Amino acid sequence: MATKKTDKPAATATQTGSDTLSTAAGNTLKEAYQQNFATLTQATQALTDGAASVFQRQHELLQRALIDTVAQTNGQVASLPPPQCPDAVNRFKTALETGLTNNRTMIDLATKAHSDAFDIAQRHMSERLEQRGKSLQDFLALQNRSK
Repeated sequence: MATKKTDKPAATATQTGSDTLSTAAGNTLKEAYQQNFATLTQATQALTDGAASVFQRQHELLQRALIDTVAQTNGQVASLPPPQCPDAVNRFKTALETGLTNNRTMIDLATKAHSDAFDIAQRHMSERLEQRGKSLQDFLALQNRSK
């Protein structure tokens, strides 16, 4: 069996200075991607939890509104005589005000969820910027030593 001769030197057990820098840079990049992915996962979870809270609260509010409406009208809306119409208007006004209050609650829940996700992303970005600055300093120091 013939062996194929190549012009490439055989691999050695020791790495040169530039190989060490490449490996360190590759590991740093890999760690950065892993941290970015973990942060994205956390931010997505915060948004998902927030959306679940919003939908749960919407469900509760709608259910309560339906129960209240059925209890108040008890099937009498169509048979209201004209003198009782102001009472129906007042009930409608109360229901509308309740709906507006509930909408404010929903907006607050959604705002909190988005704020939580933003805080996670912002904290991550600040940490990564600090790490990148330190990594750059370490890289420059290593490069100066290898000269």
